[in-house]
Amino acid sequence: GGELCACGNTGCLETLVSTRVLVRIARDVCWKNPDSPIHAFVDRPEAITTDVAYQAYHAGDSDLQSKSLEMARYLGIVIANIIGLMNIESILIGGS
Repeated sequence: GGELCACGNTGCLETLVSTRVLVRIARDVCWKNPDSPIHAFVDRPEAITTDVAYQAYHAGDSDLQSKSLEMARYLGIVIANIIGLMNIESILIGGS
């Protein structure tokens, strides 16, 4: 199950942990929470970018922070499973 991924499958990690997901979550927060700090950075949800989402996160947007922690949890689970399966010593995560 889960959201449809760009690859055509559902439930891929990219649908849970990516900058695209972060922007979508930030836009959702912007629509639903008129008191969100994100409104100090943009005048409409469509203008939200990754940089705006980061700014709102650091400005203390609790909705965005809790969703980001959820994303981090999913990523941590995947990394722990990869380490356990492949017995590797380090993982390098790239991107913004």
